[in-house]
Amino acid sequence: MFWVIIRKKCIFQPFEVFAEVHRILKDGGSFVVSFSNRMFPTKAIKAWRMSDDVGHIYIATYYFQESADWKLVTVSDVTNESVSGHTDPLYIIHGIK
Repeated sequence: MFWVIIRKKCIFQPFEVFAEVHRILKDGGSFVVSFSNRMFPTKAIKAWRMSDDVGHIYIATYYFQESADWKLVTVSDVTNESVSGHTDPLYIIHGIK
């Protein structure tokens, strides 16, 4: 098992990166992408800057769908609410080769 850590919002060729991750994974291997709603506007693509959390999920799952023949792609909302009631959204997209 090995880890691949990629800052998704800094990827300039996401389809190529996702396809390469798919290529190097063994059958049944996992690729996990996580993100929140925080970003550096100068490093994010326009579609990311212009969309909300649902749009971000759509963009990230689209990268999976169009990059390779992933066996399964799931989306999880793992947002925790703090004691103060403030939430910091966190989403995980898990692709299985």
